[in-house]
Amino acid sequence: MTYRILWLNPNLYYVKWFEIPKPNSQLMKNYFFELNAILDSEDQPVYFLSDLRKGHITNVHLLLQLARVLNHKNYGGGAAFSDRTAASTDMSMFRYIQNASRSTTTNHHHELFITADEA
Repeated sequence: MTYRILWLNPNLYYVKWFEIPKPNSQLMKNYFFELNAILDSEDQPVYFLSDLRKGHITNVHLLLQLARVLNHKNYGGGAAFSDRTAASTDMSMFRYIQNASRSTTTNHHHELFITADEA
């Protein structure tokens, strides 16, 4: 299992990564499908808390896909946490991609923290 998405309470989901996902895998297609399904099923903003301590998306093309998925009208924002330098670098790339690709009517926020308590 590369990742797991858990429902915490209405409109809040916890995403735990267990390893770095492989690009162009069925698993990543399933991940993006699952995110879309969550966002499509809600009529209120949805928020995500992501645990990136053991893995995260590193591929630029996958980060682009993630930014497209999270440009959904029901995406409210997210926070991630990791103590890994690579996660911080890739999170910065994701924020740059997300800001460049978001529509002018959306106001999404996604931050990276070192510990779960900070997030």
